[in-house]
Amino acid sequence: MPPIARDHAIAPEFTDGTAPMAQPLGRRRFLLTASGTGLAAMTDFRDARAAINTLCAGTNQCRLTFTAPLASAPFPYDGEHGDRGHSFFTEVDPETGARLHITDDGIAFSEHPHYDSNLVLFHLPPQFDLSQPFEIAVFFHQHQVTVPHDVISAGVLDQVNRSGRNVALVVPQLARDAVDSSPGKLFRAGGTANLMAEAASVLAGATGAPAAAFARAPVTLMGYSGGYKAIAYSLDRGGIGDRIRAVLLLDGIYDDVDMFASWLLANRAAAIFVALYSEHSVQRTEQVMTRLISRGLVYGRDFPPTLSPGMVRFVAIDTDHFSVLADGPPRSPITEFLLRLGV
Repeated sequence: MPPIARDHAIAPEFTDGTAPMAQPLGRRRFLLTASGTGLAAMTDFRDARAAINTLCAGTNQCRLTFTAPLASAPFPYDGEHGDRGHSFFTEVDPETGARLHITDDGIAFSEHPHYDSNLVLFHLPPQFDLSQPFEIAVFFHQHQVTVPHDVISAGVLDQVNRSGRNVALVVPQLARDAVDSSPGKLFRAGGTANLMAEAASVLAGATGAPAAAFARAPVTLMGYSGGYKAIAYSLDRGGIGDRIRAVLLLDGIYDDVDMFASWLLANRAAAIFVALYSEHSVQRTEQVMTRLISRGLVYGRDFPPTLSPGMVRFVAIDTDHFSVLADGPPRSPITEFLLRLGV
């Protein structure tokens, strides 16, 4: 029986296919209030079929921030472990009877509390304007995160706010407080499309706007560290290929080289792709670059002031892995990425 992670046990050093373990994140202030919404249809969410928990509404930090449980969220999940031909849960805890998932590093995580949350965080920044064209940005978090608290404390919402971009942020809970990059239902063909469709319904219920407005909005995928695998499967089989506008990876290519390379080659004319990488992710990142070179795809090594279709960038950085989300470079990389996407 592999070692079972109990009481937030620290896993041993990692080998292949996983990102480094996250360190505790410093807390940031984020106003949690339900007063002064200034939004229409804010109190009746029955159409969204979700129990919405409002965290912030109508302040200088948000137009609306809330969490909701989604049936199409990555977890709970009961299926195969990607393309490996075996179930995601392969062992049973002899003490508790709980189903266990064994990571590539041989650590066993129990279904509860690590793979049983279907919570999704939604954030409409103060500048969000339904009357103007907008986008959906999906952020896939790093290891050892609990949504929403750790995402807020890491400054992800603040970075979206500072971009000034007209974007709705969606942050699904992946493996909760675990050293595991598994994307659950996103392993399945069309899994990301299902998530985005349900997210559109929830956002429509929360704002009073037609679900179709959210369902057709362009999508930007962003991921830090262990969030890479959710992006890889979203690109490979997520079912939203015609909506993906841009991809940002923050020190986050640790596996799935074929998926990243194949998507970039198939979308070389339209792709906007930026990957910051440190010594932690250099091996797999360079493998992707090698695949692209062999097929004649030209990429850059800088983070240009304006990002336009066809731009693929791999940017080497010296930042400590655990500081990349805040410090990039450039500092506040999510803010800068969204700013540089242009119109």
